[in-house]
Amino acid sequence: MDTPSKKSLFEALDPKQSFILGCVAAVLFVGTIGCLGLGTYVWKNGVSAADSETANAVAAPAVVSNTAAAPATGTTALTSAISGTLVAVDANDHLIGSGDITLVVYSDFQCSYCQRFEASLQQVREEYPDKVKLVFRNFPLSFHPEAQNAAEAAECASEQGKFWEYSDKLFENQSTLGETLYKQIATEVGLNSNTFETCRAADKMLTEIQADQTTAQAAGVRGTPASFIISKDGSVKQVNGGAVSFSTLKTILDQELAK
Repeated sequence: MDTPSKKSLFEALDPKQSFILGCVAAVLFVGTIGCLGLGTYVWKNGVSAADSETANAVAAPAVVSNTAAAPATGTTALTSAISGTLVAVDANDHLIGSGDITLVVYSDFQCSYCQRFEASLQQVREEYPDKVKLVFRNFPLSFHPEAQNAAEAAECASEQGKFWEYSDKLFENQSTLGETLYKQIATEVGLNSNTFETCRAADKMLTEIQADQTTAQAAGVRGTPASFIISKDGSVKQVNGGAVSFSTLKTILDQELAK
């Protein structure tokens, strides 16, 4: 007795059904290859991206200060030689703490990564008060609508000796940046409200912020947060990774302090 031979799936279908099934199979195959390729790219390039927000087309200044410490010649996995020149810390900088190591940070009050990094910096202030000097410099990014206003408010608070108290509260209340908050914080930290508002209305501190931005550009900063370590010998390294954890900062600082 003859036994009917088994037909393949395509043989069992009429031409129209076979054509449709073939198209579906081709789309699935191409999609799978595309997903694998994209996944490979993201794995190789995405996971190593710095936790920072990048500025739009920041141009380098025409003149770079020659008073800065020389870039570091040695690097570690956590730090690298800087791409420009870090302008030396002076009396115009906001500085807290003391010690042989200086940590210079460029930040933006509306940057979510800067807020995250602020937690690490608070621990540095608490655990290294007499070993590490922390310097804050402004680098408000153009696509953050309140970054410039917040920076001006903090600078006007500085005029009354309250920069650190004011800036801490800006980061704590980052989600509600605006006129109401700026006046509220001024009251909370004990500022003279008339002096504070007069300073802000006149854009009195705008030149201070622009000066910080110029030093940021000179150092090769393109996003926030960006931080630099000035060692005991005056050499400079950039901290890799943007909003790094306190444990990472601690490793770097302990290495520098042990030299």
